[in-house]
Amino acid sequence: MNKRTSLAVFIAESEIRIADFNHREEQEDCPDIFIYQVNNWLSAEEIIAQWASAIKDASQKFRINPLYLVVAMPGPFDYETGISYISDNKRLKALYRQNVKQLLARELIMEEKDVSFFNDAVCSLEAELSDHQLYG
Repeated sequence: MNKRTSLAVFIAESEIRIADFNHREEQEDCPDIFIYQVNNWLSAEEIIAQWASAIKDASQKFRINPLYLVVAMPGPFDYETGISYISDNKRLKALYRQNVKQLLARELIMEEKDVSFFNDAVCSLEAELSDHQLYG
């Protein structure tokens, strides 16, 4: 398998959506999206464990071992370092001042450099614009 494979992960208040991206000839292929219900009221360790479990399950369903994770995450969040500043959102409050990038990479046995975070609103807008370009 000589393709770059990434998982796109969208974090929401009560679910996590996961899609695979196969980068072939600079085109992205996203045939399936898996949705997992999660309890983001738990401790930081338990939240990360749930997310990692969903990512591992999706990886098995996609039959891939992802090289990269691209995570759409609500803010406030330091998207470069992976540190959460979410304090007002009750469901993700346990992540406040936690290095989510480090915790998730450790749980998934990945390098931190292979986990990237982006603002979820920006990702949603980009997806909408891309959809509009494809389908008019």
